[in-house]
Amino acid sequence: MHSSRPDWVNGSESAAESKTALDVPVLIVGGGPTRLLLAYCLSKLGVRSFLIEKYSQRLGVPKAHALSPRSLEICRQFGLNTKALRNIGTKRSDAYWVNFVTNLSGERIGVLPYERIDPKVLDSTPEIIHNIPQPAFEEFVADALRKDLNVEIRKGLALQ
Repeated sequence: MHSSRPDWVNGSESAAESKTALDVPVLIVGGGPTRLLLAYCLSKLGVRSFLIEKYSQRLGVPKAHALSPRSLEICRQFGLNTKALRNIGTKRSDAYWVNFVTNLSGERIGVLPYERIDPKVLDSTPEIIHNIPQPAFEEFVADALRKDLNVEIRKGLALQ
């Protein structure tokens, strides 16, 4: 980002009090997985972005738990280490079955194979769907952005 950032970007005054406009090619509103990955991909293409997230801390409750083969292909194409990413997810041997249970610690009443995670899928794609909790994926991408000079992230800011 430019060294001539308005003071509110650095947290010394609010955006409402600032008379200075922010000079950035792309404003990204929201810090969920899609927008974090967007900021990452734009940076790899040499495009600066400013991402604002209304929550000051990452929400710990997952809203999603799997990355599709195409999502993993995009991560790989833009240089994210998909092997390291898979290591933070569920082990493939543990993720092969979908279990139906009476409650989280209850009796198993049924089981079905999970979506195509067998090696034969690799005939069609270089990546296999993988069970990775959304907060873990968000943190993985955010870690990759922490020292990225093309991306500025501010938490606790929202558009109104």
